[in-house]
Amino acid sequence: TDLGTPEAFLKVLASNLAVDETVSSSETVDGVTYYRYQLFKNEKGYANNRKIISAAVVDGDLLTAVGLASEPSWEAAKSDLLEAVNSFRVTPGTGSPPQVAV
Repeated sequence: TDLGTPEAFLKVLASNLAVDETVSSSETVDGVTYYRYQLFKNEKGYANNRKIISAAVVDGDLLTAVGLASEPSWEAAKSDLLEAVNSFRVTPGTGSPPQVAV
């Protein structure tokens, strides 16, 4: 299901989200729209202030893959988290629940 722009989808996904930096995109693969986000909250003492999210709605189900990192570990973890979260795929129409691969 296509739920509009990545920014509009994020408001549905996390309506009370407060972050200082957002990078967003969307991509449709095999009829499934994936919304991808890199979020940063610049707040001292805030655990896991770097978040990478890939989300899709398939057969009425919201499915997500999330990678988290603290600021000190971000540079070392960034490429692995991006690779893992961006590999998230869902196969629609295979029954309930949808088949998920990462």
